[in-house]
Formats: sequence, C-alpha cells, structure tokens
Amino acid sequence: EGSMVCPLCVPLNQRDSGFMLPLLEEGEHPGYVIEQPSAALSASTSLSTSSASDATWVCSGCRREFTREELDTPLPQGAPATTFLGLGKYVVDLVNGLENIQPGELDDESLLQMHTAVLLSVGPRHYTAQLLAMKLLRQSNDIRLVETLMEGIWHWLENVVNLDPVVYLGVAAIIDVSEQLSEFRNQDLAKKYLEAACEGVPKYMHAYKIASAKLFRLCS
Repeated sequence: EGSMVCPLCVPLNQRDSGFMLPLLEEGEHPGYVIEQPSAALSASTSLSTSSASDATWVCSGCRREFTREELDTPLPQGAPATTFLGLGKYVVDLVNGLENIQPGELDDESLLQMHTAVLLSVGPRHYTAQLLAMKLLRQSNDIRLVETLMEGIWHWLENVVNLDPVVYLGVAAIIDVSEQLSEFRNQDLAKKYLEAACEGVPKYMHAYKIASAKLFRLCS
C-alpha cells in the first residue's frame, strides 16, 4: 500500500519546508492518493480536471483524480526528493533491506528516526511506515510505544489493506505483545488481542492452545 497524503488535502505550501507533514495518528488523517489501474477509475467527477482515462492516481478523501504529471510537482530545495512522487521512492529506499534484518540489529532510536522520517514525508498509511512499526514492535521494551504501534498496525491491516491481523502478524507475536500489555499497562487491550488470536486459528493448532491458556489466565 504505497498511499501518500494528498497534496490537495494537505497542500505543500502548508507543510513545513514545503514537504513535511504534521505527525498524523492512524484514524486521524486527510485523504491519501493511491495509484490506480486506469480501468478501475470512475468517470470524472466535478472535482476532477482530468479525464478518467488519463488519471492514474485517486485521492481517498477529496476524490480528485490526478495524472502523474499533475501530481508529480517539484519540491523546494532541502527536501529529500526533487518531486512529490519522489517522496515515495525516498521512503522505499530508506527501508531497503530492512525486511532481512533481525530484531536488535538496529537500535530503537535508529528505527524511530526512520519511522518519523516516513511519517513526515508520506504519512502513516504508506507500507514503509508499517514495516518500520512492525520492526519496532518486535524489539522495543517501551510498553507505551508497543501499545501505540500495535494499535496502528492492527488498524492498518484490518481497515486499510483488508488483511487478517492474526494471519499477518502471527499468533506468537500477538501473544508477546499481549503479555507485555497485561503485565505493565492495558489488560483490556491484551484481552482483545488474545481473543482475536483464539478466533483466528483452528482449535486443534498448538497456537490456539497457547493463546487460549493465556487468555484464561488473564480473565481468571
């Protein structure tokens, strides 16, 4: 999901240094531009100045349809890319190779700096923001950060890209987060994640038995 905050919903001339977004929480966001196959585009709306056959990007908020030329406007000097769409390439290059690193190979501070750079450049719905959030989730001992990251990842998977969080994250990761939450911060949230884990795997699987046992202890 390579969506970026729409330059009409949050105009570039209202962003710090001509490109930097305010830090947006998942669920508190403007529209996002998403590249679309031309056949999937609707007819031009009253908000659009380009024909549907020419448009390749659509905003989820204002519903504006953009051609690449309309969207890929220049950025000021000092930005990490020369054009708006170049911000997408910048954040992809930033996380290049991270899929292969093991927890702890990069410290929390480095990952947080990269995560913030992505949020300021393209917003929280770009997949690179979620990749970094998942890396942090699997290694951080900051329980408040873990809670925030897990809620954002869960929302993104369930409501933005329509993936099953239990399948995508795995029961073991959900159990780890639930144990941290139940011990130090939020038992209700821990219960929610364990219940989802129990509902998301067959009862004959070992993962179900572990999750259900931990849920039983939490509720006892």
